Amino acid sequence: MVAKAGYALHKGYFAPESILLLAFNSAAAAELRERIQTRLSPHGLPHESVTAKTFHAFGLDVIGQATGRRPSIAPWIESGTEMEALMGLVDRLPAAAYVRMSTEHQQYSTNNQFDKIEAYAKHRGLKVVRTFADEGKSGLRIDGRDALKELIRIVESGTAEFKAILVYDVSRWGRFQDADESAYYEYICICAEALHVLRDREFSPGVTKALRKMKPTRQIECAEMMVAGNCSTVHYAKALLAATADDMLVAERRAPRRPTEEQLGLIERETANLRARYRMIEQTYADDVLNLVVAKGYVNKLITNPEIESYLRKWHGELLPEFVALASLSSLED
Repeated sequence: MVAKAGYALHKGYFAPESILLLAFNSAAAAELRERIQTRLSPHGLPHESVTAKTFHAFGLDVIGQATGRRPSIAPWIESGTEMEALMGLVDRLPAAAYVRMSTEHQQYSTNNQFDKIEAYAKHRGLKVVRTFADEGKSGLRIDGRDALKELIRIVESGTAEFKAILVYDVSRWGRFQDADESAYYEYICICAEALHVLRDREFSPGVTKALRKMKPTRQIECAEMMVAGNCSTVHYAKALLAATADDMLVAERRAPRRPTEEQLGLIERETANLRARYRMIEQTYADDVLNLVVAKGYVNKLITNPEIESYLRKWHGELLPEFVALASLSSLED
């Protein structure tokens, strides 16, 4: 950019005051000004009036000149840390905490559960804005669990101020004997926007389980991909979960299990077989392509000859379509 400005000055294409170099942040703009000084000055080029500033500063100058008032912007925009600041704002997603204990003698009281949840939320960039507590309630049924009922009512109403629900462990959510009942409560507590995207799709509880492990924005993104790909299977949901970045997960990803020696041996053998097959194909590929080109040209000449084409159509009608298909091949893959 500085070299182009120097060339324009050297050729006299533009006056120095009419040249403006733009950068994305203040650090880059300062670097441009330094380069203008160190690279153009030794050549005696009139560089003092060449301007280098950020896109934001240029836009603010234009607005100020047009309106008579130059607006101000957040300091982190000029410093080049806008993405970090925005991600910090976005990641502080509001969450609800649900705690439950069935007896007073349990190791973790509702207060201890909440302390663990709050520490986890802080570590993962979440903010607990509301707590629902069922004390002295069994997890086998929803009957009598007024806090859980209220939580579900708020979620179903669409008025929830929170975007995630945190529990100390899955047993605190419930020990429902009916798997369908448990799946239903999990289903309605995933992101409402994601459910809206999947409203016309049929999917199993396994899909819900995979989505619940993602943050709301990622849930919506994956739901849209399921609809676009016309695939809402558990395997596809798990594949999307595996491809999800760590910072878009509600919980930290578990470390993968180390493969056994037998599994490693099998992988090594299969890899060796694939390499051998690849080398075999690689050795004959050039000859195969040459043979295809020669055969294609020969067959094309045959079927474009009216007499031969008529003979084949009359006496060997089953071969003619094959010859036509051969003549239209463009690669070995076809």
